[in-house]
Amino acid sequence: MKKTSLMITILLVTMLLTGCNQQIDIEKRNYVMGLGIDLKDDQFIFTFSFPDFTALIGTGENIHYPVVNIEAKSLEEAAAVYARQSNRRLDYGQMQSIIFGRELLMDKEKMGQVLNEIKENREFSRTILACMAEGKADDIIRLDETVNGSIGIYIRDMFENNLQQLPHENITVGDLIIGISNPQKDIKIPSVAVDESGIIPNIIGYEVIQGTSLK
Repeated sequence: MKKTSLMITILLVTMLLTGCNQQIDIEKRNYVMGLGIDLKDDQFIFTFSFPDFTALIGTGENIHYPVVNIEAKSLEEAAAVYARQSNRRLDYGQMQSIIFGRELLMDKEKMGQVLNEIKENREFSRTILACMAEGKADDIIRLDETVNGSIGIYIRDMFENNLQQLPHENITVGDLIIGISNPQKDIKIPSVAVDESGIIPNIIGYEVIQGTSLK
């Protein structure tokens, strides 16, 4: 985890030092490291986690910035709500992991909607790791309060460090976006759950997505 954390920290610090050239002042942004997306009735529940720089580089106290939970009809609407509440803009450019709730992945229309929105947002890298929460994605993102540094980085490292032992390759946002235009393609998405200790996530298996929903 230290290697990934250090790279991200160096990048963010570099951006801070060159912030005068940025269109939006870096002090007006909050960088999202992990994103959970659930479905509730006809709306989405977006759960955002943010980095603790001192924990990422292994110095200072492991201070966690509160996870933010927003109910909205779209990712764009959630970002607008966040901006009004905090006077800061969400920045997805350093995001490491996205977790989709099981209920959302069972709804082809809603899953397609959120994937298309991610596809059109240039801040979302196609290499962001993607996985499914066995229950609510919110439960996984809230482990940010117990893991060291960031749950977004923790999940990405969990998969990358165990790549040789896992039965399938890691899935990215780019893989899921391909499924929009290739609805017959099967994608094996990993499922994660909170482990028995209640403080870390665990990989519990894989399920098949065809197009934009569970098969």
